[in-house]
Amino acid sequence: MDSVKRAMLQNEATTVRPTTRNSKTKPYGTRIAGDAAMNNLFSYALHSGDPELVDLPPFARRVFEAFDEGEYEHLGEASEFQGEARTSLWLQALMSGSAEAPALLGKEASTRRVRATASVIARRALNGEVSPIVAARELSALRSRIGVPDDDTDFRTCDVIHAETIALPLGPVRQYWAAGALAEKDNEIARAEGWALEVGETAFRNIARRFGGAA
Repeated sequence: MDSVKRAMLQNEATTVRPTTRNSKTKPYGTRIAGDAAMNNLFSYALHSGDPELVDLPPFARRVFEAFDEGEYEHLGEASEFQGEARTSLWLQALMSGSAEAPALLGKEASTRRVRATASVIARRALNGEVSPIVAARELSALRSRIGVPDDDTDFRTCDVIHAETIALPLGPVRQYWAAGALAEKDNEIARAEGWALEVGETAFRNIARRFGGAA
């Protein structure tokens, strides 16, 4: 076990670097560090010859989870809490002896950030900076992390907009559509966006006000 701990702490000290990048793919530095760490970890921990060792020891498991936290995007979290920066926070907490999530990533702090993100999304929709359909989709996805009931009227409105426009190519998915097919859909999208803003305006305004002040 001591060899595992020494190997993992050395890996953390030499390869993990905080970053403010926010990517929907695995951050390059975190992926390289994580792969190297896990190769060492499994070699030490699971190839020990002990037939009863079927999972990682507690310390090793937490190191694994720290790297895993940085390998995917956490919806609604700011860029400084993504990727390598997130892994670094978890490793710092681990080395301090804490059994809890880092304070900056705790449930209460995370909920505040997600609510602030929801307010920004709603304001951008009202200001015409983002499609109201895209905004509704993003708000629907954030709902479970904001701490509102399932029957919340404002978020139910976002759910309706999302459900009624789910087949429309908006956002990153457009890159997979042929130009001709997109051209055929663009008029439909324009009409749907007008409808979405009309239906969702009050909900967007309420969400912006509830979680970020006056709108």
